[in-house]
Amino acid sequence: MTSSYDTIVVGAGIEGSATAMYLAIKGSRTLLLEQFELEHTRGSSHGGSRIIRYNYPESFYVEMMKKAYPLWSDIEKQAGVKLVEKCGGITFGHRDHVEIRNGIESLSRENIPHSVIESDEIQKRYPFLNLPDDFVVVAEPDSGYVYARKSLKAMQKIFVSNGGTILDMHKVVGITPGRIIRVKTLKGSFQCKSLIICAGPWTNNVLTDTGLKLPITPHRVCISFYKQTDSAFDNIPIFIYRAQNDPGFHYYGMPDSEYPGLFKICAHNGVALSNPDDRDTNSDYSFLEYTTNFIASKLRGVSSKPSILETCIYTLAPDHNPFLDRHPHFHNIVIGAGFSGHGFKLAPVVGSILSGLALHEEIDYDISHFKISRFKSNSKL
Repeated sequence: MTSSYDTIVVGAGIEGSATAMYLAIKGSRTLLLEQFELEHTRGSSHGGSRIIRYNYPESFYVEMMKKAYPLWSDIEKQAGVKLVEKCGGITFGHRDHVEIRNGIESLSRENIPHSVIESDEIQKRYPFLNLPDDFVVVAEPDSGYVYARKSLKAMQKIFVSNGGTILDMHKVVGITPGRIIRVKTLKGSFQCKSLIICAGPWTNNVLTDTGLKLPITPHRVCISFYKQTDSAFDNIPIFIYRAQNDPGFHYYGMPDSEYPGLFKICAHNGVALSNPDDRDTNSDYSFLEYTTNFIASKLRGVSSKPSILETCIYTLAPDHNPFLDRHPHFHNIVIGAGFSGHGFKLAPVVGSILSGLALHEEIDYDISHFKISRFKSNSKL
């Protein structure tokens, strides 16, 4: 097996796999390195499903999703497997919540089909909701969910079919920057012209030899599943509650696509970790209390006691926007990190951007929001 490649991608989660896939499609000899076994459950890309939607308060995300949907369709065709279910989706909250208002404005500006539902009409359309009179619901017919595990395997399949190489159980323990970059793992050494780091909560560990430390923090997040108790929960769409002044930050829910009869309902927040390898040494499930309160006060037809609990890691950036950028000193090192729990749906666009940065292509996106320099005082060199 060769030890020399055009590009090496570190991290075979959804962002790294999407990036490697596009590199291979573009003809770059690419190696994808994963520290654990493929399909492991230690990071952020495992499990059965993730939400896909247009509704963001920030217009630049809506613009990215306009390109992400067609890319997801292309991946489905190439892999020959269905990855996206458009079951519809709603976002709800107080009518004056800034993120509700900005989301409506962004959808309108980008001509995304949606409707704003108020008052008694909410109860008629969505009997599972128990909302105050001053709440509104923003409905999107094209929202739904992505099959997470299937998507990861599909991208890796396309990558390999285009000549890419995947090596799992290859933890990166050293990087020597230069015109030719040397990457050392526990099992071997490799070299490349360009390196892309998509290592999730382990990003700063991988970056150690480059002198860069990003302001990102791993968070241990509880993923919880609940039983339906009556017909109010039949045929629900994906939903997001934009809470105000709530420790849970936001809440989201999904149909029973992973476990029959069990619905994923979670707080979009968690417990900070000093080391992602210590994820399971802390069994803090305090955020379940907030999820229980949300279910009891805002939903009907579902138990507030979870039947299954799982764990995921978010890697939070201070502004909840990822870093998609070249290393400030070594421009042949590209970084994708800090997706803050909402990056899965964006993966095809992220892969296109990161592969383009590595190949010095013109980037057809505004990535100014994702520059490392926006936190210059916090990004240590």
